[in-house]
Amino acid sequence: SLTAGLRYTYEEKSMARQGFRIHTGVENILYGEMADNYDSFSPRLGFEYQWNSDLMTYVSAAQGFKSGGINGRSMASNDFLPFGSETVWTYEAGMKSDWLERRLNINAAIFYSDYSDIQFQSLTSDPNTAQPISIIDNAGTAKIKGFEIELKTIVAEGLNFSASVGYTDA
Repeated sequence: SLTAGLRYTYEEKSMARQGFRIHTGVENILYGEMADNYDSFSPRLGFEYQWNSDLMTYVSAAQGFKSGGINGRSMASNDFLPFGSETVWTYEAGMKSDWLERRLNINAAIFYSDYSDIQFQSLTSDPNTAQPISIIDNAGTAKIKGFEIELKTIVAEGLNFSASVGYTDA
């Protein structure tokens, strides 16, 4: 079988901000406005093959999207900036199987994810006021790969055994 899909995402974000000291009413964050929009077409494609009633294999590829935004929590005007969108391509291949008249079940998968423009948050403080500064920005890329294997078996009536192992390299 074949699975195919396409998701379109569109987001508009806008923000206005201004800060005042509680006791004095003195403006400590200058008024600012900002708006931006983010969109993405995110495809997905998967193939699945049922070899027989006990064994199925599959492969898939999909793109994920996390929209950008605006750094509204920053305390300084020069940090009141937009940050970009994050994307990831994910790939997976695996099998699902039943053996020995369904008394033994083995499932396995390998996966790989390739991130671009990862969003990250940094927390520092203003050297003059010691006010915390929280900024979100885009970093570089990342690759995540690994595998999972799961085994379940019926040893005897009322006695089951299961084991699994997974490995992730991020």
